[in-house]
Amino acid sequence: EKDMSFTTILDHVTFIFDDEVHDGQFTEQQRGLIWLANQGKDFHQDTNLSRPARIVQVGPDVKFLKEGDHVIIELYKWTPGFKVDGKEYWRTEEQYVIAHIDD
Repeated sequence: EKDMSFTTILDHVTFIFDDEVHDGQFTEQQRGLIWLANQGKDFHQDTNLSRPARIVQVGPDVKFLKEGDHVIIELYKWTPGFKVDGKEYWRTEEQYVIAHIDD
C-alpha cells in the first residue's frame, strides 16, 4: 500500500475498515471479536456502533498513531469512502480514534 497516490495531511488518518463494506453497509466479516462499551452491544450485530479499522496512512501532525495500527473509530466520524486504484479508503481526524487494538 506504499504505492498509494495520495498524501494524508494535518492530523488526519486514512484507513480501511476491518469489516467489509458493500454499498455503504457493513458485513459481518471480522478477524476477531471485539466488545465495545456501547450498552454491551457487539459491533458484529449492530451497525450503529463505533467501528474497527486499520490505519494505512497518517498525516504529519498525528502524534499517537502509525501505519498498520488497528484502531476503533468513533461512530460516523469518518468521511464517505473514496477510491484510489480500485481500493476504497476513509479518512478521519486523530481525535476520533477512540481506542488502539492490541494485536
